[in-house]
Amino acid sequence: MLTAHVAGADPEGTSATLAISFIVARVAYGALYLADIPPARTLLFLIGWGCCLGLFYQAAAA
Repeated sequence: MLTAHVAGADPEGTSATLAISFIVARVAYGALYLADIPPARTLLFLIGWGCCLGLFYQAAAA
């Protein structure tokens, strides 16, 4: 989030949406870790990773 913000990449709040999505995915990942549900945990990990990539892409494209 900070990288995208410093680079001035915030088209219509997209970086905020990606940041919030990342946090939600990581919290849900923790819950699924405790519940021992590997397939859903993997999906949430990939969603969080995609959010990070999206933020860095916005920063690089700015």
